[in-house]
Amino acid sequence: MKGSWAASNITTRCVFFAEKVIQSPTSYLEGLNGETYTTKYNTDGTTPGFKYIFTIEGENKGESVFEVQHYYDAEWDWLTSKGNSLNVFSTVRSYTNEQGETVGLGGWGFNCPTKDLLNEFEQGDPRLPITIGKQGDSIWAFINTKTVKVPMNFSLSPTGMSCRKYEVHPFYYWSKAKPHPDDGPTNNKMMRLADVYLMAAEAYLESGNSAMALDYVNQVRTRARNSGSTGVPENLTAITFQDIVHERRVELALEYGRFPDLVRWRLAEAELNGTARSSGEAINFVAEKHEFFPIHNDNILSSNGNIKQNNGY
Repeated sequence: MKGSWAASNITTRCVFFAEKVIQSPTSYLEGLNGETYTTKYNTDGTTPGFKYIFTIEGENKGESVFEVQHYYDAEWDWLTSKGNSLNVFSTVRSYTNEQGETVGLGGWGFNCPTKDLLNEFEQGDPRLPITIGKQGDSIWAFINTKTVKVPMNFSLSPTGMSCRKYEVHPFYYWSKAKPHPDDGPTNNKMMRLADVYLMAAEAYLESGNSAMALDYVNQVRTRARNSGSTGVPENLTAITFQDIVHERRVELALEYGRFPDLVRWRLAEAELNGTARSSGEAINFVAEKHEFFPIHNDNILSSNGNIKQNNGY
């Protein structure tokens, strides 16, 4: 991570959210190190290179722009740990044992992908099995002092699927004496290189340079393709805004950036309204209100009225 470059890209993301046109995409592409888009297969030979980005071995490597570092102390307890809660937060809740019974695995099963997200992936995209767990998939588990692969069980998932990006091998976490929920062993990846490339593509397209926009999108797609053996996704021959919307969704899926993207693109109302929550209740997104959270009344009062409540609250 290059500190000033990382800070520049965080600033760029804020500018994007504020909907200010960026005329010089090259300003935040400076400082790339020589390790970009490293791929690696894990020890059992079945996980494509895309997974490497989300492993302990892949931390602070060429695809890293800004990561909050994990720090482990055996004396720390829950809520005092300085680990990553996403490892527990998003891992599937249960597995099916040899007797066909549902058994708790340890994950909490939040951040479940939807069928709409599943359908967004091109058939054969090697990023899909690293991003979404679905019926028929298996997971490493620590059972009776042994590490084994077991069938994932989605009976407690509201969408019948799970997020796989933050799964960790039991050796690094579940087999520890005190695997606290806040002590997941991975760094928290706040910004990845692919995010920067896709922001650059968007900025280039906005400024009329479609050739450079196409190049940066294809760099992301090439890395994805080289992470597997399906030949998918192929490079694009032309670029549109919708291509960038698609690529950001599949590349950065379940990394908590989709909603801000929809808001800044003014697509949140169209994309979210009427879609179902995990409870089955339809989302009612109110434009010009739900783009922001309400400001706490105490903050407004303590500012002597200088802070104004966000629209609609």
